[in-house]
Amino acid sequence: IFYLGYASKFSHANEKAEAGYYAVKLDDDNIFAEMTATARVGFHRYTFPKSDRANIILDLKWRDKVLDSELKIVGANRIEGYRRSSSWAKDQVVYFVAEFSEPIADYGVTLDDNPPEKLDKAKGKNIKAFFRFNLNKPLLVKVSISPVGISGARRNLLSELPNWNFEKVRADAKAAWNKELSSIE
Repeated sequence: IFYLGYASKFSHANEKAEAGYYAVKLDDDNIFAEMTATARVGFHRYTFPKSDRANIILDLKWRDKVLDSELKIVGANRIEGYRRSSSWAKDQVVYFVAEFSEPIADYGVTLDDNPPEKLDKAKGKNIKAFFRFNLNKPLLVKVSISPVGISGARRNLLSELPNWNFEKVRADAKAAWNKELSSIE
C-alpha cells in the first residue's frame, strides 16, 4: 500500500543529467522517470512497465516543517493546492497546479497517516495522496508553481507550457542554458 513506503533504489549508472534534463531508472518498480522544465513549470515523463499499478504519489509533508497545506482534485486530470512551510524561510507558501496527460483512474488521500480516502479536498499538515492511471504509454505531468496564488500557478502553466511536447521543452531548456552560458567570456 502506497502510504507504507514508496522510495525506490536506483543506481547512478542508470541516471543522466544534462542542462535542462534529468532521467533515472527506479529499480524497485522498473519505472523510467524523466524531468525537464520551463522557468516556472516542471515537466515530468514516467514510463511504467506493463501493469495496473501506474501510480504517482504526492507527499506534501516531505522535507521541512509543514505549517499548513491543501490539496484539491480538480476535474479528471488536474490537482491544485498549496504548501506553507518553515525552513530557510519562516513562512514560505508555494501554490501549485499539476496536470496529468491522462485522466486519473483512481486516487486516495490520506491525512495524518490514516488509511486513504476518496477526498476531493484535504487540508492539514500531513497530506499524502496517490493517483492511479490506466496507461499503455508514458504519463506526462506538468507541475506549475507560484508564490502568489493558485491563479498565478494556472497562468504560469498556460503561458509557459500549453502543450504536451516533452522533447520540445527539453530542447528549449537546453537552448536557454546554452544562450546564458555563451554570454560568459
